[in-house]
Amino acid sequence: MFVAQTLNENMFPILGAYILGRHWFFVVLDDKKYTLSGSYDAASDDIFQIFAILQKSKEIIQRFI
Repeated sequence: MFVAQTLNENMFPILGAYILGRHWFFVVLDDKKYTLSGSYDAASDDIFQIFAILQKSKEIIQRFI
């Protein structure tokens, strides 16, 4: 994420996610600070929150392009 931020030469926040099995984690890198979400379990009702986060991320990205 840091490399992407540096190579793109803009200071927009970098949004990311990583998945370990059924557990989803979301990360935001803003300048040199990052925020990590708690774990969302895709095999539970958390799936609806995962979907909502992905939809919101899409809206944020579309504002920057």
